Amino acid sequence: MAELVAPGYVHHTPFGDWTFAQFRSGMEWVDATFAGRSYRVEHVLVEGDRAAAAIAWSATRTSDGSRVDGRGAYHCRLVDGLIAEDWDVFVPTA
Repeated sequence: MAELVAPGYVHHTPFGDWTFAQFRSGMEWVDATFAGRSYRVEHVLVEGDRAAAAIAWSATRTSDGSRVDGRGAYHCRLVDGLIAEDWDVFVPTA
């Protein structure tokens, strides 16, 4: 994913603004917590340099092998075809 982000990329979270390195650390936690993730894009909206998507996802919890289903929303601002900043929320529904 490093090839897809613009210099100065910012990942906005409820915990503050993260650099790409911090984002990558967060994804390492997700990788360790949820195995076999799959995503289904339900719809995408694009206007100018902004894009947004509603996403359904499923995975297996590594701690107990249980299935997890969830929903999420992602949107970003692009500069020269690269992600300059983004926001997301992904939560389990079961």
